[in-house]
Amino acid sequence: MFSKLVPARYALLWWLAFLLLLAGVVAPLFTVHRLWIFDNTVSLIGGLAEMARQREWLLLLLIGAFSIVFPVLKLLAMFPDCHGLAPAPGVKRWMAYLNAVGKWSMLDVFVVAVLVVAIKLGTAVRVEIRYGLYLFTLAVMLTMTVAWMLAHEEKKPPPADRR
Repeated sequence: MFSKLVPARYALLWWLAFLLLLAGVVAPLFTVHRLWIFDNTVSLIGGLAEMARQREWLLLLLIGAFSIVFPVLKLLAMFPDCHGLAPAPGVKRWMAYLNAVGKWSMLDVFVVAVLVVAIKLGTAVRVEIRYGLYLFTLAVMLTMTVAWMLAHEEKKPPPADRR
């Protein structure tokens, strides 16, 4: 059942990344103030819903996959290692794939940043960055850090048996 002893910090960091990701997906990313009258606050899940409403299927698929699906799959694949459990067969292979693809999770943070810069070019528009963008960015960075730590943990030789 248990594959090895892992430091408790891995489980703690896993849960922190998971909760940050959940909060970052539903929390407001930014608020656009237009003409001092209209305000529009956007969350990641709200933005995806708006893309679906406008039938922007390709954009919805790309941002949904890289923003939500891949980070969640990566966290699920890391769960056994972070909690000292034996991973299911094939999880290590999927983890290597998700590590390679998961680096693109920051793509949507970049897209949001470019969008904010583009919107700020207008004189009657003001963009306010909200806490959801920070939560989401922290979740992605923490997930990447935990994956890196686990990869380096596996490379360490097992401790000598003390008798």
